[in-house]
Amino acid sequence: MYLLIKKILKFTKFHMPNNNYHYKVIGNTNADDILIFLHGWGGSKESFDKLSNKIIDQEKDLKLILLDLPGFGDAPMPPKEGWNTKDYQQWFESFLSSLTTTSFTKIHLYGHSFGCRVILRHLIKSPKFSGKVFLTGAAGVKWPPTIKERTTKLLNKIFTPIKFILPSKIKKKVLRKLGAGDWAEADPAIKATLQKTLAEEDLRTYFSEIQQDITLIWGKNDTYTPYKSAQVFHKLLPKNTLTTFPEGRHGIHYTHINEISELVILKVMESKRERERLVKKFMYGDQV
Repeated sequence: MYLLIKKILKFTKFHMPNNNYHYKVIGNTNADDILIFLHGWGGSKESFDKLSNKIIDQEKDLKLILLDLPGFGDAPMPPKEGWNTKDYQQWFESFLSSLTTTSFTKIHLYGHSFGCRVILRHLIKSPKFSGKVFLTGAAGVKWPPTIKERTTKLLNKIFTPIKFILPSKIKKKVLRKLGAGDWAEADPAIKATLQKTLAEEDLRTYFSEIQQDITLIWGKNDTYTPYKSAQVFHKLLPKNTLTTFPEGRHGIHYTHINEISELVILKVMESKRERERLVKKFMYGDQV
């Protein structure tokens, strides 16, 4: 009956071809529910291979899109002057517009770390977005530097005058020891983007504007986006649930695949069943 109703209602397509998008699709390409994954800094679409395969193993009627953010994976670099997360959001909005959808399509979002910042920007700008949102180890909350971080910054300044004469491998090792691993590993072409994104404001200022229901997923032993950030998200976002893995770290999308896949499927299927119920109610009234 649901398929019959789909044929009756208006069919709308949106399509904008663009060669700047690099992604892979897993699952049912004709599914109404589309879950888009945005990876963290230094990651790629391959970061979600195991999790996405697990989700599809458990629920076939989903279309998963694993997307490379500009500067990572197979995607082209941002302009040499660099991007901030607002620029990434505009790019992501353009990507969403490029997808072919119907009046039955429901888009859901899954972000990890830096990818969450892009999603948060999108939710702030698109208050009517109504899909499910999953954020793991989300970045976006800033904290005053710790004593260790201040010491690291001082040592980094001391190291700066001599780093240009050191061999590349030794320089990277020293930068990692000084807590500048992202900078050491970053492609020179994306370092302007790294500087711009690091200089951005604390996004918690905007959390009260985000009205979507968000599923927060965190590892309590996360040292990149600490658990105190999870508590800020949980307190300030108007509608959210927080799932915590006591032994989890930052890479929980690698270490807690079974638990996360079950949670994602549960939430997305709830959305699908509610849409089906509303369609039937529209067609048959309160008799359904």
